Amino acid sequence: MKKGDIVIMPGQSTAVEPASVGILVSSENDGKRVLVLWNDAEGVAYEEPKAWLSVVGNVAGFGLATPTDWQAY
Repeated sequence: MKKGDIVIMPGQSTAVEPASVGILVSSENDGKRVLVLWNDAEGVAYEEPKAWLSVVGNVAGFGLATPTDWQAY
């Protein structure tokens, strides 16, 4: 996993469907956890176990951001 990856948490149980989607904003923690900005977290990034996440894309692949846009943070 790397910064800018779009992630989901397979098997997540939520009151709202579909499940949350997040952007990995930092992978520089202890190697087991990453910092994820979830679409429903009101601007708060959460540390999540890498083992619980699945990568479904990367922001650079959508043409909405260049690598220098999101790597600067």
